[in-house]
This record gives sequence, structure tokens and C-alpha cells, in this order.
Amino acid sequence: MWLFTRPPAGAEPPLLVDVRTGFEYNWFHIPGAVHAPGVIWGDTHAIDAKIKGRTVVVVCMTGHRSQFGAWSLIRHGAADVRNLEWGMIGWLLSGGPVVSSDQEPAAGSAVNGTNATQRKGTDENG
Repeated sequence: MWLFTRPPAGAEPPLLVDVRTGFEYNWFHIPGAVHAPGVIWGDTHAIDAKIKGRTVVVVCMTGHRSQFGAWSLIRHGAADVRNLEWGMIGWLLSGGPVVSSDQEPAAGSAVNGTNATQRKGTDENG
């Protein structure tokens, strides 16, 4: 639930780094998450500039792959790296907001769910 809270005034929100496959990320992800699957293999170039001085939360589907991503980011100089416990499965079960790539919220939306689609297992058939 830590990710649902707003950071203190003047503090930058955590950077969410999603290390899942492109298919998984496009299917659903946390609003504002940066897709960087190469991080689990040590390829941090796409986000190196974004991790300086920020809290980074790494996420995968279950929390296992993201551990490798967290270790990789620590080796590349990130000071405060966290692994989202239970990954996207836990996030969904706790009621966390998600979007699909075709529903990405407007820039600047908060992680707390502003402008995010809440998926609760509904589909075309209700």
C-alpha cells in the first residue's frame, strides 16, 4: 500500500520499473511504470538517468524476476531500490490500479490511481 500514498511535499514519487515481457506489460501495468525488461540482464542504459537519487521499485508478475532487476540496479548505482513483493499478482489482489497500453492515463497522473482503470476481473461478458 506504500505505493498508493503520495510522497511528502517536494519529494519525487518512486520510479516504477516493470521488467516483464512486452506482452505482459501491454496487457496491464501500474500507471506510470517504465517498461525496461533488459534490467534483469543488467541492461540499465534506458533508465540510468532516471534512477539517480530516486527510490526505484522494480516489478514483475510474481516478484521473482524483479529481484534480479533490483540487484542489477543496485550494481549500477541506484541507492534506494525495492522489489514489489508478490509482483503484479499481489498488486492486483490488493486492488491496485492498472492500465493496458491502450488505456495509458494522461501524463502527470499519480500512482494512486488518478485516471487509472481499475480492473476487477471484468471482461466483455461482465
